[in-house]
Amino acid sequence: ASYPFAVFFNVPYTESLFLLGAVGAFYHFHHAQWIRASLWGLVVGLSRPNGALVSVALAALAIEQIVRAMRANDQPAVVQAWLRPAAVRMVVAAMPGLGMLLFTAYLYWLTGVWMAWARMHGAWGRSWGTEPLSRGWEWLTSEGLLAVFQGVPFDTLNTLAILFGLVMIWSVFRRLGPAYAIFVVVNLVPPIFAGGALSMGRITST
Repeated sequence: ASYPFAVFFNVPYTESLFLLGAVGAFYHFHHAQWIRASLWGLVVGLSRPNGALVSVALAALAIEQIVRAMRANDQPAVVQAWLRPAAVRMVVAAMPGLGMLLFTAYLYWLTGVWMAWARMHGAWGRSWGTEPLSRGWEWLTSEGLLAVFQGVPFDTLNTLAILFGLVMIWSVFRRLGPAYAIFVVVNLVPPIFAGGALSMGRITST
């Protein structure tokens, strides 16, 4: 609540719904409540397209749980006994991706355009690649740090949010484990390559 960009949880953006769905999916995944975890996973994927990437973090959490359980009991039968639980975990982990596909199909039904959400992102100046990063670097090297701060203050704030998120990856990894560090990475890195500093404050709020 004290994060400056938490203001976006109080406006009609996807951040609050995405965060609610992600917390619900992870919480119920930890407690092996698969139906509830699946439903929250669908909410994540339906809330915004890059919510599909949460499937990667949930799959990492599934692998963590499986490895931990197999190390706790090294009997040969354990591998076979964990095949079904592993499959269940992976199906649940796939729910955010399924939610995104359902949303994509809905937009196609509505507009007749596949991946219509990608076109909407393009309208905001987002384009996948290194161009947003190279443009920012060019501003910095040609105009200087102070001029950039004064000329594009919003981009400066968003860049500070990116740096904060990058620095926190190691701390999250040490305190919460690989799955949560992956959650940060998959929600942080793709938007950087799609729009540079654009909207990164609200993206890092989650």
